Amino acid sequence: NEPFYEVVASGLRFPLNKPTYIAAVISAKPAKDDVTKGSVTFYLKDLGTPDAPLQTETVAHQVVDGLDAASVFRTIIGGRDKAKGHLWDGQLARLVVSEGVLSADQLIINGGKGGKRLVDWDFSTSDGEHPAPNTAWIRESNTDSGVPERLLGATTDFCQILLSSNEFLYLH
Repeated sequence: NEPFYEVVASGLRFPLNKPTYIAAVISAKPAKDDVTKGSVTFYLKDLGTPDAPLQTETVAHQVVDGLDAASVFRTIIGGRDKAKGHLWDGQLARLVVSEGVLSADQLIINGGKGGKRLVDWDFSTSDGEHPAPNTAWIRESNTDSGVPERLLGATTDFCQILLSSNEFLYLH
């Protein structure tokens, strides 16, 4: 049972510059119609548009038992562990992780209480930065160097290659 990586895309699109409710209900139990697949049900609602519908999409995945990413990957909200350039840069108001597979009626957006809460972080407190001990935001530098990002990235990669190769002359 080697761990593997699988992209499970919802196909739902976030509206830009608007508050949005999202939820993902993950089940590693075999589906009734296909015992080799589990499922993820995604929920999305545009909170900036009055009367916007709650969009739902269910996608199959191949993990049907032994869901244990904690020993292999760090938990990252809005990104992937060990992957550069795939970080989300939005803002969170609240993050809740509940135990069990929730129905749509149990979601916060529908007034539900959900299952046993494993995580309930509220980012609307006075500091809004550290909702739990030993957590931190991964932030990019906000100072503009004046160098185009593509050139800076290419130069950084080139320097890394030079520093990692035996052909580079080290001077003291």
